[in-house]
Amino acid sequence: MKCDPHSRNGRIAYSVRQAAEECRVREKTASAAFDELQDAGFIDLAMVYPRNERKAREWRLTFFPSPNGKQPTDDWKGWHTNNFEA
Repeated sequence: MKCDPHSRNGRIAYSVRQAAEECRVREKTASAAFDELQDAGFIDLAMVYPRNERKAREWRLTFFPSPNGKQPTDDWKGWHTNNFEA
């Protein structure tokens, strides 16, 4: 994924399918990775489109400000590795 997270944060379109292709993993694996990143507070789902529009979900990185002036929420700071099972 190539983008400037500062200028597009909250509007970063990236799908499970794209992640699976770029990381050369199955979509189920990529989907699980998105879930873990959300649970850990590194990313936040900003926009979901209806399936018939066939658009990727849009994400916000919690450690960068948004272009609208919203400061980072740093949700990840509450994350501890013991929150996840190995």
